[in-house]
Amino acid sequence: MEDFIESIRRSPIQRIAAICYIIKDNKTLMIDRIKEPFKGFLVAPGGKKEEGEAIGDCIKREINEETGLIISNPELKVATTEIGPENYNWILFIYVCKEFSGEVKESDEGKLTWIDIKSLKDERLSKIDKDILPYLFSDKKYLMHLKYDADKNCTIESVEELNESRE
Repeated sequence: MEDFIESIRRSPIQRIAAICYIIKDNKTLMIDRIKEPFKGFLVAPGGKKEEGEAIGDCIKREINEETGLIISNPELKVATTEIGPENYNWILFIYVCKEFSGEVKESDEGKLTWIDIKSLKDERLSKIDKDILPYLFSDKKYLMHLKYDADKNCTIESVEELNESRE
């Protein structure tokens, strides 16, 4: 995975992170974010990879820290390589997970709430999150190149299917 990360890196300041759409009864667990980036928006829980940590371990740790849940078998759906102003330079791994245990706890990132998947496009998601949604619930995996402008508006520069040999 480290080779893959370096192959998609576009800037030395890109940080590595992972988020996960946890699914239960056609709903997904979202955080009403209280700090940047994406303050005031609903986002999937997750966070930054620690030094020496595998990305699969990162997503499990972050989900447990932010939600109290223990996830099993998270499925990578989208990898993004993002460039832009401060706080918007990421290599982000986006997972979907339907297997978990535990009880949802309070998060210091914002209020956790279950949102109906069918209504996600109508919720307070950022425009880029809304643009990515169709790819998350596809049976394929994708690599996306994203670019933020000075006003933090994001565009998808390119999308390609991600095959197992590339990861």
